[in-house]
Amino acid sequence: MSRIMSLTFVLFAIAVVVSGCNSLESSSVSNIGNEDKTIAARVQQRLDADAVTQYSMVRVKVEYGFATVYGQEPTPDVEAHILSIIKNTPGVKGVETAY
Repeated sequence: MSRIMSLTFVLFAIAVVVSGCNSLESSSVSNIGNEDKTIAARVQQRLDADAVTQYSMVRVKVEYGFATVYGQEPTPDVEAHILSIIKNTPGVKGVETAY
């Protein structure tokens, strides 16, 4: 009887650990998505507030900290300024363009 109780306890403990790990993983993925949205909003706000880039027709999408610039391709000078703003935004790990 005690052997069955011990086995039941071990199986229960394993189930708790496994379900807890899955819960943490889902939470982490959700937090990454929220963080990306926050970073994208911060980047867009900085672009909209900048005198050089405020009228550019670009938007930014962020996934896992990596920003993608899309929209109407700006002039080379404006593009360099856009990329500089994005690269210097906290949380951005990298930038690519997709015009």
